[in-house]
Amino acid sequence: MLILVPSPTTHHLVSPKFSVERRYARTAPEGLYVQFKAGGQGFAALCLGGCVPDGPTGIVVLPDDYVRDRIDTLLRFHNALRHRRPLSDERLTPLRRRNLRQMLQAVDARLAGATYPEIGEVIFGAERVSAIAWKSMALRDTTMHRVRDGRTLVAGGYRTLLYRHRVC
Repeated sequence: MLILVPSPTTHHLVSPKFSVERRYARTAPEGLYVQFKAGGQGFAALCLGGCVPDGPTGIVVLPDDYVRDRIDTLLRFHNALRHRRPLSDERLTPLRRRNLRQMLQAVDARLAGATYPEIGEVIFGAERVSAIAWKSMALRDTTMHRVRDGRTLVAGGYRTLLYRHRVC
């Protein structure tokens, strides 16, 4: 999330044009939370002062544990303002996306009463899951991990998905 602040007028600062989606705007004690488009890309921001800047705009980057994630967002925003090719968002790799899908499938199936072998057949294919060898298969452990990790996601772990850089 970007933190936007109105800046004194100066010719060195960019005056970005925001296309704020008003239905997602929310007022809070710390300012106005908005979602907006810039350069065809979507961004979320906290506007200090309670209103969307309409002139030169500064961006605050907090020096906390997530500073590298914030800088990545700032670079994507800068490229969007300059109408440059967007930087790829590498927070979720294709492998991670596939695993997340499998985790959610697994936890949904488990909550619906499916057994682990049934879940394994759906996720990995019936031809890979042999009922005879199920107890000693690596897919058994993977299936159980998908259910466990899916439950963690559902219980609030999904919030960590957007942080690419791990907090030390």
